[in-house]
Amino acid sequence: MYCHDCQNRVRNSLSSYPLPMTDPIWQSPPNPINQILAASPNPKASLSPNDDWLVEMERPTLCPIAELAEPEVAIAGFRINPITATSTRVNPYRRLWITEVATGNRRPVALPPSARLSHLHWSPDGNMLAFVISAPPGTTEATGVELWVMQLAAGKPWQVTEAILNGTYGAPYRWQSNEAFLCKVIPRDRGTVPLAPVVPLHPMIQENLGRKTPSPTFTNLLQSPHDEALFEHYITSTLEQITLTGERTPLVPASLISQAIASPDRAYILLETIQRPFSYHVPSARFPKQIQVLDTQGNLVYTVADSPLDDQRSIKFDAVRPGRRGVDWRSDRPATLYWLEALDGGDPAQVVEHRDVLFCLDAPFTAEPQVLWRSQYRFRRIRWGREDVALTWEQEYDSRRSRLWRIFPNQPTTLPTLLVERSTEDRYRNPGMPFLTAGDYDRNVLRFTPDGQSIYMSGQGASPQGIHPFLDRTAKATGQTQRLWQCQDPYFESISRSQIAPKKDRVRLKALR
Repeated sequence: MYCHDCQNRVRNSLSSYPLPMTDPIWQSPPNPINQILAASPNPKASLSPNDDWLVEMERPTLCPIAELAEPEVAIAGFRINPITATSTRVNPYRRLWITEVATGNRRPVALPPSARLSHLHWSPDGNMLAFVISAPPGTTEATGVELWVMQLAAGKPWQVTEAILNGTYGAPYRWQSNEAFLCKVIPRDRGTVPLAPVVPLHPMIQENLGRKTPSPTFTNLLQSPHDEALFEHYITSTLEQITLTGERTPLVPASLISQAIASPDRAYILLETIQRPFSYHVPSARFPKQIQVLDTQGNLVYTVADSPLDDQRSIKFDAVRPGRRGVDWRSDRPATLYWLEALDGGDPAQVVEHRDVLFCLDAPFTAEPQVLWRSQYRFRRIRWGREDVALTWEQEYDSRRSRLWRIFPNQPTTLPTLLVERSTEDRYRNPGMPFLTAGDYDRNVLRFTPDGQSIYMSGQGASPQGIHPFLDRTAKATGQTQRLWQCQDPYFESISRSQIAPKKDRVRLKALR
């Protein structure tokens, strides 16, 4: 119940709003609300690997209604746009600016009208920027995304392919070298979209088979054979090598390609594909997968893993897929694989001395894998530096413990050095993340000080006084740190890149306010 005065206030406030119109239209709220909603966020900045160019990428705060109204297909735990062959619920970039770092000259990039940009990646040498452009709303002839490349010195992008790339699942392309890409291409003979049967062909039957398989609740899972057909239709791609001039070389026939990554020396390709049987209870990330090493002609060299369906994983935090996982190339070597294997079967409830083991295997992949490190907690990440230095992180959810180690890749029997141990909830002691730089193979490796005895770490700098980003020099042998720089009030600055002056232990900071 309202008092008499309150009722009058409500009645008066409602009378200021217009009555419903006969033909309703989309309307904008009054200022200043409309100004707040329409204000563009600060552009995202990306510095080239060679430190010569800064690219600013701008996207609107809100997506246009026409894009939100585009068709959407929800399958296997994710959503896709069937017209543009991209994932949905993303806000692509609309405009680009280039700044030459040495001179500060800033200029806009001429792009096609209504271009929607995504998947921006620097070339290994940092002189080119690649991205994909999806079709604008209302375009019906497009079936994929276009690949574009821009030479930073010229500042004028050019189109490499038509709308043939498949961006529905993972990255539609990756740089293979400074002259070519590995691209997931929609098959020419893909055919039409499978139609749902009016009457189900058979009843839906689910069996427990006597197993206890508790699972978290996932959304948009497969529910029928028709969903399986849709999943295969939209995800299936061929793998092709495409040069900067658009020349295409087929490498892998049509399959459910998850990703394809060239080795640092460009001599091999790490290919991951999704396999049957699919599941109606877990998303596609847990479907069976096959991981193989191919040569540059697409021939099989080595099978890394044939992982079965991951539908019996524990619901505890820190649970992982059993078998080989996290397969990737070492960034400090020409062609060396590394991967993890759970020593507890992926179940953190098991009482074991070590949770994970880190393996490496050099090309031509005929020797026995080499054990580099065993973690007491669950492995989180690794950053490669050089033959005698790599940083690894391990973490345990239940105890909230986190550790940072220095390991010795060239001497696996040498005991690792504990650099930091803290609670994951203790943000004040967070050492940050190491600065990286392009190594001998144009892949990111640890950035060392000129004497090679320390690395650079940058973090948020949380404290009782607030957030003050910092830059530290951390000794790789002891973990002792020296504060080189920290943001001071009233500014909020963070470091985007550090440069080491030759033969001097001095850092020139490039900060963004």
